[in-house]
Amino acid sequence: MGIMDRIKLNVRANLNYMLDKAEDPQKVFDQFLMEMRESVRDVKMSVADAITGTKKIEHEIKDASEKSELWQERAVLALKNNNEELAKKALEQKIVYMEKEKDYNAELEKQKQTVEELKSSLSVLEAKLDELYKQRLDLIRQYMVSKAKAAQTTATRPVPSQIEIDASAFDMYDRMVENVKDMEAQADT
Repeated sequence: MGIMDRIKLNVRANLNYMLDKAEDPQKVFDQFLMEMRESVRDVKMSVADAITGTKKIEHEIKDASEKSELWQERAVLALKNNNEELAKKALEQKIVYMEKEKDYNAELEKQKQTVEELKSSLSVLEAKLDELYKQRLDLIRQYMVSKAKAAQTTATRPVPSQIEIDASAFDMYDRMVENVKDMEAQADT
């Protein structure tokens, strides 16, 4: 291992060590909860947008239905005036608006399904957020206990005195293992 590699490794190891010491689990957890609240707010906005989209589609259905009826009335009026060509064109327009109404109804069903899925996701997300708020102090306490145990085990390890070993690489490895174990414990909770 070259001298520059050893210096880089040592600097990284020391920076990681300082970051581990400076990390406040309560602040990290509070930041996580704040980001999760923002996610809940974003999902709520998505639900509101989807509901607005549903209302717009319902308005389009109503508009297409009204225009279809209007063209039907025009066709009847044209037939009363013995104008079959105009009645035929009016019926063609009625069919166009009936097709639009049919398409809007299909789109409305999809939109309603999307709204229901978003509402379901929102309720799950809100339940998880509530659960995390309830478990917040316990999780922080567990993190502190596991960190204290990890610090205690690293402090009681025997240090070889007669063999020259680049201990910074091993220290970095040990911290990485501890961080992985901490992340696993956090993920399990």
